[in-house]
Amino acid sequence: MTTQVIFLFGRPGVGKLTVGELLAIDTGYRLLHNHAVVDLVTSLFSFGSPPFVALREKLWLDAIDACVAAKQEGVIMTFAPHRSPRLAPLHRAVLRRRPAREPPHR
Repeated sequence: MTTQVIFLFGRPGVGKLTVGELLAIDTGYRLLHNHAVVDLVTSLFSFGSPPFVALREKLWLDAIDACVAAKQEGVIMTFAPHRSPRLAPLHRAVLRRRPAREPPHR
């Protein structure tokens, strides 16, 4: 089974968590809320600092990798873009870790 990874990203306060929670209920997928990672990392480093960015991205990737390794059916990740994150490299890194899948034809 291939683990499905869903990224929900948008500006702060637009409802990513609400949508993620509803999607998780509907699909049974796990939900990785961005604030869970950010709260942990800001307890150790200043927000946006190089060590903050490095650890946050490592935790994101390690969490996704763990879900894939455990053959979870799917994982939903919320994400709020700002200057320090690099969404495209994160997305590419996740895709490199698992084979691409064509969307179903309708």
